Amino acid sequence: MKRAFTLLVLCWSFVLVQAQEECSRRYQDKIFTELKRTESIQYAEAPMPGGGLRQLMFDVYEPVGDTLSLRPVVALMHGGAFIDIFNRRSPDILAIAHELTLRGYVCISIGYRGIRNVASILNERDMVQAVGRAIIDANDAFCFIQDQALNGGNPFKIDMNQVLSLGVSAGGVIGLQGIFLDKLDQLTPQQKNWVMEVDGGRAESALANKYCGAKLKAFVNVAGCLIDTSWIRPNTTDVLLIHGTADPIMPYNVDYPLGLPTLPKMYGSGAIYEKAQEVGATMVLKAWEGKGHVPFLKIDLLDILSLNLVDQEIFDQSIEDIKEFFFERVTCEPARVISNVRPDDIQALSVFPNPNGGSYVINLPSSGNWLLEVRDVSGRLMKSELFSGNRFSGDFGSAQNGLYLLQVSDVDAGKELFSGKLILSR
Repeated sequence: MKRAFTLLVLCWSFVLVQAQEECSRRYQDKIFTELKRTESIQYAEAPMPGGGLRQLMFDVYEPVGDTLSLRPVVALMHGGAFIDIFNRRSPDILAIAHELTLRGYVCISIGYRGIRNVASILNERDMVQAVGRAIIDANDAFCFIQDQALNGGNPFKIDMNQVLSLGVSAGGVIGLQGIFLDKLDQLTPQQKNWVMEVDGGRAESALANKYCGAKLKAFVNVAGCLIDTSWIRPNTTDVLLIHGTADPIMPYNVDYPLGLPTLPKMYGSGAIYEKAQEVGATMVLKAWEGKGHVPFLKIDLLDILSLNLVDQEIFDQSIEDIKEFFFERVTCEPARVISNVRPDDIQALSVFPNPNGGSYVINLPSSGNWLLEVRDVSGRLMKSELFSGNRFSGDFGSAQNGLYLLQVSDVDAGKELFSGKLILSR
């Protein structure tokens, strides 16, 4: 009897370890091998400086073979000094999207309006207006994504309760101002007037309706700056700061971008972190000592000519920092254990054929809104899907033969009502 009890404890401990490992693998390790990119989804149309309209697009990256019904989303914003020739498919954004998507995130790379005249980036008015336009565009993208998720069938299976973001250089500037600037009155009177000239003053309403009501849980700033650290306060959005201490473009502490006094003085990651410590805001700083702008990108001429643009060691470490930072702030789907002992109110699930060759049908005694979860015998989640009505047709895809455990929960009541077992035998 004692031996049997010990064996039971060991088996139960093994199942719990398996559950913990499932929770830790997704969003940390590359659990997928392929991704799919859906290109050029138009989310808005907006006027360009100097005339004409721009169709604003984003690209979506999804892991191939993912069966979860809802996934965290990471909104990516590219750099490029707000110059219009740079776009949402810059090499660094592509590399980051690849790394995060294969770990289970949905990544959305947002295109925004830039400045067509390169000389314009050298004066304060045009730069402030470029930031104002980009904040409007980013918020329009969030609103479009939110509307698709709630009213458009949620084609990319996005969990709007788990929204994350990352910006590189100019993208970091957009993200930081978007988080800490709540109203245009926080700007100097001159800066406010400049921003009010953009799109009929739409930046004011964008700031009043940030992310269209969605909560931004975390933001990663790579080499971006903030106009005024006095805006920083304890905030619902946690921030990871990645910056080279010798950045000559966007200062690590406080200075003019590019060293040009014709531009607004900006506060970099070092100064931002110092202020955050003072006021109790949640921030993490990864300072790369002696490194320049965007620490994992090489901007030496010989490296550019040879297309050797990424410092792989720094990039890999940055991905480690990013994935850990995000993982601590998303709700991981643990591998829950389905017990052989069912409470009296959980009914046997009607599923057929059983055994089956890959496709199956579930019949329920009444219509409703349901969540189906399919797990292997260790409790590892294989599939999660929402459905309505009293009948569901499913398939196992490329799953291996064996015994699988099914749970159907009432979404409205928030509890499990049916459970059963199914044998896959092709």
